[in-house]
Amino acid sequence: MPLVLQRIAIYGTFAALFLALLGVVLGQMASIMIPRSPEIPGAAEAGIPNPDAEILATIQTRTPIMMAVWGFVLVTIGELLLHVWRSRKPAPPPGPTPQERIDTEKVLQELMAKAEAEEKAKSGTGGHRDKGGESQEVVLPELPRKEPPKASS
Repeated sequence: MPLVLQRIAIYGTFAALFLALLGVVLGQMASIMIPRSPEIPGAAEAGIPNPDAEILATIQTRTPIMMAVWGFVLVTIGELLLHVWRSRKPAPPPGPTPQERIDTEKVLQELMAKAEAEEKAKSGTGGHRDKGGESQEVVLPELPRKEPPKASS
């Protein structure tokens, strides 16, 4: 299954379940808030349905279902838009192959060897110190080390 369909299935299902639970709560709240007409005496025996009960049942069933469906649809639209937006980005350029890396390393080593040979040829057989130059090395003094405190028993 392609990744975008997998993401739609997972996130759409979670959104649908969450919104269905929220729809149950909202349906119950709506049934509490709807004013009810008084019962008509003898209506149940005469077969006359109570319109309030039908409306309440419809609200309590349709609200969770519609919220779940719309949640899944919105997640689907969002994931498809993200998929289209991400696929428009240009692909990164391919990196060098291992053989190209080896060849580049060989060329760099040859250039370094030539540069060192030219440096030696310029300065003679010795280096900078043979000509009386000073060393560029910096020697740092050792700092005193603190011993950890001893645990008293």
